[in-house]
Amino acid sequence: MKKRSQLSAQNLKNHKIFEKNIVIFDTSYLLRIISISIITTLILIIFWQFTKLISQQQLNTKNQVKSTKTTIKSSNNFEPQNHEKQVVTKSPSILSSDALSTKKLEYNVQQKFQLKNSQNLQKIIDRVVNIASNKNLPTSSLSITLIDLKTNEEASYQQEELRYPASVVKLYWLVMLQAQLEQKNTIEDKSLSLELEKMIKKSDNEAASRILDQITKTKSGSNLNSEELKNWLDRREQVNQFFINAGYENLNISQKTFPIPYLKLYSPQGRDLQMRKDINQPIRNKITTKETSRLMYEIVKQQAVSPNKSKKMLDLLSIDNTSAKFTVLTLSSAIRNRAKKFSLAPCQPRSGFKV
Repeated sequence: MKKRSQLSAQNLKNHKIFEKNIVIFDTSYLLRIISISIITTLILIIFWQFTKLISQQQLNTKNQVKSTKTTIKSSNNFEPQNHEKQVVTKSPSILSSDALSTKKLEYNVQQKFQLKNSQNLQKIIDRVVNIASNKNLPTSSLSITLIDLKTNEEASYQQEELRYPASVVKLYWLVMLQAQLEQKNTIEDKSLSLELEKMIKKSDNEAASRILDQITKTKSGSNLNSEELKNWLDRREQVNQFFINAGYENLNISQKTFPIPYLKLYSPQGRDLQMRKDINQPIRNKITTKETSRLMYEIVKQQAVSPNKSKKMLDLLSIDNTSAKFTVLTLSSAIRNRAKKFSLAPCQPRSGFKV
């Protein structure tokens, strides 16, 4: 009996110790859970604050970019005149995210050349005007600028009158492309050299279209909405601004020459037509012989872009007289042979014509 009482007392003691251990274990476990919860909450708060900070920075960056674009757009006034004899002289900035370089592209010759007037050259021009007048040809549409490269003298007739330049605009596109290549220190590859040769030597409109697209980062296509058209015009107008910033005046050389067979454009369509504004009085390319003679003078004097680039451009503009003479002789021979075949008298060259 005594032994049983001792066992019961021992069991009761062990039970109390077990209950105490359980309480201690439960308290420790609860404290651990609370600690983990607090740490997790702190991590989540820190992460949320960091995410909020990043989002705010991104929003500020977007607003800054948007504000910059708005400022650039508000400062650009593409307001072409409706009159045929007036052209755009204020063009939007050449700086653009699509530009070939983040650095502003500038034509290196910033000062106009000053040449002396020549009475001898003026006599030549006067004779040409008199010949046209005597043949009842309209002299009102005639403009002449004549420069003597040896004496640096000039003479002119209506050289500041705006004229439709046809393919003469390709000369300006050539110079701007060479300026871009010079700025990037890039050598033109074989395909680009072929395009330039086609544009200048053959006056190829397809090659000219691709060159203008490249230097302005634009493409011909369907109509654009007002915002898209504004951005497109800004880029296309870079070619005008390039020369205007260098002191060139009274020019608009931003429109392509047509037809362009590979685009199936035989006249301005889509956005190329949109940029002409009024159909009845369309804005067209316009230049003067004064500005074009300046550009030619700078190329010949190896001032345009760089001496090396000027030489390359002058080579493109040069004509091999021997090759041209051979072509004319071959064509004349072919005509005579074909005339004999059909028993026709060969065509005689005009009086004063020299092969």
